[in-house]
Amino acid sequence: MIDHNELTNLRADVPPMTEAAFLRGLQRLDEARTSATPSGRSRRPVYALIAAAAAAAVLVAGAVTIGHRSPSDSATATVLNDAAEHALQQPTLHPNPGQFVYQRVDSLGNDYAATIEYWIPADNTGKETICVSNDGCANIPYDKNAVKNQGLPYNVLMALPTNGAAMLAYLRADAMTTWQRSTGKSSDLAVWNTALQLGDLLPPAQQAALFLALARLHSTRLEGHVTTFDGRTGIAIGIQDPVAGDEQLVFTTDTHEYIGERNVQTHSTANPAKTDTVSFNSSRTVSAIVNHAQQRP
Repeated sequence: MIDHNELTNLRADVPPMTEAAFLRGLQRLDEARTSATPSGRSRRPVYALIAAAAAAAVLVAGAVTIGHRSPSDSATATVLNDAAEHALQQPTLHPNPGQFVYQRVDSLGNDYAATIEYWIPADNTGKETICVSNDGCANIPYDKNAVKNQGLPYNVLMALPTNGAAMLAYLRADAMTTWQRSTGKSSDLAVWNTALQLGDLLPPAQQAALFLALARLHSTRLEGHVTTFDGRTGIAIGIQDPVAGDEQLVFTTDTHEYIGERNVQTHSTANPAKTDTVSFNSSRTVSAIVNHAQQRP
């Protein structure tokens, strides 16, 4: 893990503080203070290409388990810290110039299924290709000045920060976050949205840093004993939005390994007719190196 506490540099006999130790310190501080009830936030769907299908799905209450929600606390940091450790155990891909990293993300809803496939170029000599089942493909050139930072080549993703503090600083300064803040979203929600745009695409070290960065946010909620559409059980962490629902990350109950994402449509003043129902969940199922776009491993 990346050394984190610069104060220890003043004492040669004191070992640097690790990321895990830093988070445990935050947990103790959280336990010592009174908890605050998180306010509602807004969030647009992560996968814009399947948003229409998800919105059109007929949702049945009780199709999946919603679970018990609680405000952000030390348990949230524990889950995200464990998830970071698991991410670091995954193999890192090293594509050669001209190759692509293939990522497959499967999404399930109450009455639909979609597969999103990404071909991420190893460097900026190629264009990212995204294909969605039954909806065709799109080629996205890399534009470092684009608001959504789409088309990021893999060498750019691998150059992103590998510790929590630096990754959080990167997310707060990202063009996507800045744009969302300009629409009136809170800082935490804007960071969360940007993180979800990147989560399934990042190399292991950067994904670990992403989880550690999110552990530093204080607007998240932990939800225990959830069940996804494909029958997996786990723990969910998300930020509440009274209009769009909760965009959540889901982790296994026992080891807190990352499973994927899900969206929960929640009852609110803005949507009084809604009850807590899950609209979709998604997870990365394949990651491999291929030689050209639209080639599958």
